[in-house]
Amino acid sequence: FAIVLQLFAGLRPSEAMNVRQSDSPLAGTPGISCETSNGRVKSFKIDLQKELILRSDGITTGKIKKERHVLTYGGFHRYIYPAYKRHLLILGRYPIEADYKPMFVLNNGKAMTYPVYVQRIQKLITSHLKPLLRTSHDEREVVFARELDSRRLSPHTFRHVFTVMLVIQGLDVGTIQKFRGDSSPESALAYMKN
Repeated sequence: FAIVLQLFAGLRPSEAMNVRQSDSPLAGTPGISCETSNGRVKSFKIDLQKELILRSDGITTGKIKKERHVLTYGGFHRYIYPAYKRHLLILGRYPIEADYKPMFVLNNGKAMTYPVYVQRIQKLITSHLKPLLRTSHDEREVVFARELDSRRLSPHTFRHVFTVMLVIQGLDVGTIQKFRGDSSPESALAYMKN
């Protein structure tokens, strides 16, 4: 689900590790708010207004570059909502520190940290993605697997993909800037030029 939040909500990897569950007692606001009507998602919001400690041992989970309330792009709700519901079912299998209610937890119930997330992404790429691509019948995927052998795919790549998808949707610079959570339009402009 962290990857989904990066791909379809534009969160930076460290910001994804700051996401709390809807019933988290921290900050007095839900970590995630989802409003539905007749089975359709009307809004999906993520509270990143304040960097919080999400672990009883005081270890920080990651940084929030720009504190904000993330309102997700409606065109991506069809990807975010099912992944969210599935993730909640998975969370039900793990102990969770009830005083914090992080969205991403380790086996011990404590919130996942940014370094662990990066490590797990690299393991997914090495153990699953590369072998899958290498055995593909699509030559482009095989070539991509070779590229992954010589280059490291960073979790920040998912945020880049998010931005490219917004550009392809035809959104204007200001709207892309808003969904990316950028302070200035320069990043969005760079994507639009390219």
